[in-house]
Order: sequence, then C-alpha cells, then structure tokens
Amino acid sequence: SVYALLKSGKLDAIKIGRRTLLTTESIKRLAQSRDMA
Repeated sequence: SVYALLKSGKLDAIKIGRRTLLTTESIKRLAQSRDMA
C-alpha cells in the first residue's frame, strides 16, 4: 500500500496542512525500480 511505501522510505511525501502529497520524483523513482525488477 502507499502507506507502507511511505513508512519504508520508498516514497517521499510533503505535508501541507492536512494534505499529504507525494513527490513526483519519488513516484518516478519507484516506477523505474519496479520496471527493472
């Protein structure tokens, strides 16, 4: 799940008020690592 990826450090997020936004860089990095696997 997304929460597990955030907790493990595989996804980075920015907290703005009550919203938690994922960074584009971390999503791209995760997609590349999944493609290589």
